Amino acid sequence: MTSGLAWGWLAHLRAGGVTPWLAWSGDGEPAGRLPGAQQLELVRRLNALGPADADLVERVIAAGGPGRGQQDLGLIGADDGQAFGAAPVDPALMPAEELVRLASGVLADLVVDRPGSAPADARPKLLRHRYLLRGDPWLTRSARTQLRARGLPPGGPRARGLVVVSRLDDYCADLWSALSANASVPRWSTWLQRLDERLPPRVDPVVQAAALAERAGVRDVRICIGLDAVAELLDVPLTPPVRLSHAAVEGLRHVRGVLRVTVGEPGTRALVHSTLVPWLGAGDDVDLPRPATPRMQLPWLRAEANRWQAGLAGYAVRGGSLEELAPADPLRTTAPTDDEILHVMLRTLRWAAKEGPQ
Repeated sequence: MTSGLAWGWLAHLRAGGVTPWLAWSGDGEPAGRLPGAQQLELVRRLNALGPADADLVERVIAAGGPGRGQQDLGLIGADDGQAFGAAPVDPALMPAEELVRLASGVLADLVVDRPGSAPADARPKLLRHRYLLRGDPWLTRSARTQLRARGLPPGGPRARGLVVVSRLDDYCADLWSALSANASVPRWSTWLQRLDERLPPRVDPVVQAAALAERAGVRDVRICIGLDAVAELLDVPLTPPVRLSHAAVEGLRHVRGVLRVTVGEPGTRALVHSTLVPWLGAGDDVDLPRPATPRMQLPWLRAEANRWQAGLAGYAVRGGSLEELAPADPLRTTAPTDDEILHVMLRTLRWAAKEGPQ
C-alpha cells in the first residue's frame, strides 16, 4: 500500500510545489496510479524554475524511462513493504543521468507531437548573385534553409562559390554539432581524437574552395568569415543560428536516440533540425561553454589554421581576415556534467511546452 503522504506530495507538485519528498508532511487522496520517483522528482525540478505548465506536468507523470532507464521507483517511507523489485528511494538523490533520460523521452514526444509549420514562401526571387554554399556545416545549413524559405535555392548558371569559415575551434565544434544532429557519432573528445589532426576533405574549406574554383574560377570564389559576409554578398538578411553549448549538444544526442526508435532515421533528421535544435537553442544557457579543444590538441589545430590561411590566401575574403581563423585558448575543456545537461533539458522542456503542441 502507498501512503496518503505520497498522494499529497503529487498534488503539491501538480500545483507547482517544490518541497522535497522527505520534507513533505501533507496527506492526499489516492487517485489512479502513483508515478515513479523519477517522474515526481523531474516535475519538482521543473517547478524549481517556476511553476511548470500543467500539460507538461501530466506528460512527465505519464512518461516511462526510455532506453536503459530504471523501472519506476517507489518513494522511501511511502510503501508498507515490497516483496520484489528495486528498493524505494529518496527522489532528491536520484542521479541526474536518470532524470536526463526521462526528460529526453518527454522532449522527444513533444517534438513528434508539434503541429507542422506553415509552408515556406518559395516563390522565385532575384538575387544579386547566384550562389553555392560550402564550409562550416552548422552555419551553411542555417543559411540554405533561410534562403530556400525566401525562394532562393542554390545553384544555377554562373553561381558564385561562397565558403563559410570561422575560427578553427568554433569550426570543429560546429562540425561535431552538425554531425550529432544528423547521425549517431562519438562523444566530442573521442571524435576529436579520431580526426587524426586533419579535417576530412568533404568538410575541409581549402579543398572545397579549390573544387569551387575549378568549377567557377578563382575570381568567383569568396571566403566568408561568418554568415554576415554571405548576407552582404547576396544582399539578403540572414539570422546566424544559435551555437549550442556542449551540454545542449549532449541533450540533443539523448533526444535524437529516442527519436530514432520512435520515428526512424529519415524522420529524425527532419525533426531534429526543424524543431529540436531551435528548442534547445532557446533553452540553452549562455553561461555554459561550447565544446572546447583540449590544450594538448591545440598545436595541431594551430597548424591546421596556418594551412587554411595559406590555402585560402589566393581568394577574396569578406567579413574579416584569415588571421581570425586561429583557434583560441580554451577556458575549459572538461565534458559537461549530467547536472548541466539536465539544466538545459529542464529549460528546453519548459520552452517546448509553450511553443509545441497546442
